[in-house]
Amino acid sequence: MKKISKLVASVLLALAASSAFAVDYGFLLDNNTAFKTDLKKNFYLKQKDTVTAWVKVPFGQNYNNYFIGEGLYRFEYNEDSKQLKNYADLNLLKVVLFNKFANGSLTTNIGRFNVIDASGLVFTQNADGAFVKYANRVVEVSAYAGYTGLLNGNLIVMIDAPAFKGCDEKKVYDFADKNIVGMVTGSFPYLFADQTLTVQALGAFRLDKIAYNRIYATLGLNGPIAGNLFYNLTGTFEFSSYNGANMKFSPLVKADISYYFPIASVGLKAVFAGKDFTGITSQTALDSISEPEYTNLLKVGLNGSVKPVDCLVINASADVAFDGNKNYELKGFQAKAGVDYQITSDVLLGASWTGYFDISKTEVDYQSINVKAKIAF
Repeated sequence: MKKISKLVASVLLALAASSAFAVDYGFLLDNNTAFKTDLKKNFYLKQKDTVTAWVKVPFGQNYNNYFIGEGLYRFEYNEDSKQLKNYADLNLLKVVLFNKFANGSLTTNIGRFNVIDASGLVFTQNADGAFVKYANRVVEVSAYAGYTGLLNGNLIVMIDAPAFKGCDEKKVYDFADKNIVGMVTGSFPYLFADQTLTVQALGAFRLDKIAYNRIYATLGLNGPIAGNLFYNLTGTFEFSSYNGANMKFSPLVKADISYYFPIASVGLKAVFAGKDFTGITSQTALDSISEPEYTNLLKVGLNGSVKPVDCLVINASADVAFDGNKNYELKGFQAKAGVDYQITSDVLLGASWTGYFDISKTEVDYQSINVKAKIAF
């Protein structure tokens, strides 16, 4: 362990020495104060404060080659459960290498960094691994391999195997479940009429006595329809098996249509998740008390944003959800509205309101009022 520590320190010192004049660093203070309703529809406080520090060190003659690291400390308080939590994480630590050729380019990322799958709903999180992408005018081909077992499972929340005991929320850092994640993507930009076709294979394989294997095949198409009207369509099919059981199959379909004005945009979105669909990264499908994942539901909604001046953004959305457990009967309705005010390049203030109104009589209505402030220096 001492030898590894010395090696890492030597590499960092070498990088800093080679480009000391170009070292970039900073800090970010992020405050999020929320007032949420409980099962009795009473408001309670949920506080989250985060301090983030980061450093970026280019090396060599190409500024596109660099090392970047980012660490954070987070304090959380939940008035409803009377819990105080303290977390720490090294959420970004990678080396980026870029090579330009006569007919294309090669980009390599090695370390801990964020990865997002083609659907944006299956795997959207940090992991420790490597990513390689070759791109030219005709095609972009990339491959990724990562490991989740060293992540802080209290901050990177995944949909784990039932056998996983979970993380201890009282610990500052507790390891997530052990999975190997692999992803191969092929993209054909502007294949025809400025349309882009994407093909992706993604898999997550649990490294434990009780296996949990999930494989996803995704096909995506996006581009302009006419003028400022754009669309994005992805279809994903999951193959999953837990503890040697028979394979389950389930689809995920996501469709977006957006129109862009000079200072505003409007969009229509729909997501359908099959009965047995399960992602890898935990993502809330509805902002209700139960916070369901994307499984066995249909959600359709409208969204819009306007930027009346450069420093001000106003956004709103409305969604209806249908419950697959009840033959897709109407489950509930949710609405959101928010505003972000960029006071200076380093200071942002924001406020938002979220409301979920249950129609299926399976849970109570829910509201949340959030106020946030971010200061960078």
